[in-house]
Amino acid sequence: MKNERKVMVLSLPQKLAVPLCALSALLQAHPSPLKAQASERETALIASLREFDRCIGPHREHIGRLVRLAEEAEGRLRSQDPRVAQDAKEAIEAIFEQVENARLGIEQCLRRLPVTWSAQSPASLVSPRPGSLEERVAQPADSVRKIHADENIGRHTWVVIGERVDGRGSVSDEGVSHAIRTLGPRFDGCYEEQSARGGPRRGKVELSFSVVDGRSREVNIEKSGPFDAQFRSCLMRALGAMQIPGAKGRVVFAYEIEFAP
Repeated sequence: MKNERKVMVLSLPQKLAVPLCALSALLQAHPSPLKAQASERETALIASLREFDRCIGPHREHIGRLVRLAEEAEGRLRSQDPRVAQDAKEAIEAIFEQVENARLGIEQCLRRLPVTWSAQSPASLVSPRPGSLEERVAQPADSVRKIHADENIGRHTWVVIGERVDGRGSVSDEGVSHAIRTLGPRFDGCYEEQSARGGPRRGKVELSFSVVDGRSREVNIEKSGPFDAQFRSCLMRALGAMQIPGAKGRVVFAYEIEFAP
C-alpha cells in the first residue's frame, strides 16, 4: 500500500509537466497586459523623441547660419565707413527677428513631446491643428527658402542645394540661380587646378554670400571639406565677381556644392 502511494506521489509531477510547459510557452508568446502596456508607452516615447528631433532640425541649422551671419555683421560694425556700419546694424536687427521666429518654432516642437507619462497610461502627444498658425511657426522661418537644388552646372560641379536665408531685399530667385549656373565653368577651373596639385578628387563645399544692390558681397566659405586654401580662394574670387541685375537691397544666400571627377 505504501508503495502504491509512493508511485502516485511520484507520478503527479510527471502528469503536470506537460501542461506547465504549455502554459509557460503560452505566457512567453503572449506577454501580460502590464508588459504590453509598458512596451506601448516606451514606443510612444521613442517615437515622440524622433518627431521632436525632426521638428527642430531645420531650426537648428537656421540658427547656425544666423550665428555665422551675426559674427560677420559684428566685424562690419567697426568699419570706418558709416554706410557699412549702418548696414551691419540693420543686418543684426533682421537676424534677431529671425532668431525670434526660430525660438517660437522650437517652443512649438517642445509642445509635441509627451505631456503625460504614468505607469497606467501611454504617453500623450500634442500636435497642432493642420494648417494652424502653430504648425506654420513650427516650420522653418519663412525667410529660408530653397531656390536651387540637384543641378549639374559644370563638368565637375553639382549644386546640392541653394537657399535664401536672410535679408529684406528684393532679389529674383531665378536671377541668383542663373548667376550661379554661369559660374559653373569657373568652379570647374578651380577644381581642375587643385586636382593638378594632387588635391582630393571629391568633396563638398558650404558657402554663403550676400547680394547687395545686384552685386555679390560678404562671400564666405563656411566648410570646404578636404580642399585646400587655394581652392577656397579661387571659389571666392569667382563668387565675388557675380552680379544679379535688377536686385535691390540686401539678401543672403547659402549654397552646398559638390565637386567630383
